[in-house]
Amino acid sequence: MAFDATGLLPVSENRMITFLESDDSISLPLVSNPDSCRIGSLTINLYQEACTQLGDELFKILRGTPELERLHIRTLPETTLPDRWLNSLVYISGQDAVVPRLRFLSMPSGLISAEGLGCLINVIESRRKKNVDSPDGKYCALLEKVILGPEPVKFDDEELSEKWSALLAGGLIVTHREE
Repeated sequence: MAFDATGLLPVSENRMITFLESDDSISLPLVSNPDSCRIGSLTINLYQEACTQLGDELFKILRGTPELERLHIRTLPETTLPDRWLNSLVYISGQDAVVPRLRFLSMPSGLISAEGLGCLINVIESRRKKNVDSPDGKYCALLEKVILGPEPVKFDDEELSEKWSALLAGGLIVTHREE
């Protein structure tokens, strides 16, 4: 992971953070002044152990990157992404908004639980509403594209399936990684 000696995430347009398998505790960079953090694209490489160790810490970083438009979460195929991570991406306006300008979300590997698919739909729906404004003048950008694993998304729940179909019909671009 690349951040300066003070533990502060330096200003940069593109950034990659990699959490290797390790017995050491994970320390994350801090974003001391979110308004000066101009990260437009962030790639996070994770292993299952890191998913467990990070807890909600990952979203403390994301709260501090208001200009982030592209989020790539890369894992090993057998890594299960915690449902709470997806839930944390649901857009809620206000001071603690997580990546309000997100337009592109890539999770081409890793497993999403059946409950996680419902969370994914909630994230996308919250970010596909037009003209979502917050009182502080910041806005939620329209999520345009999602990249998921190799299999098409299938729902056992008819309501979720209908919501997914409506999102696709509304212009959401969903692609799947090649095996």
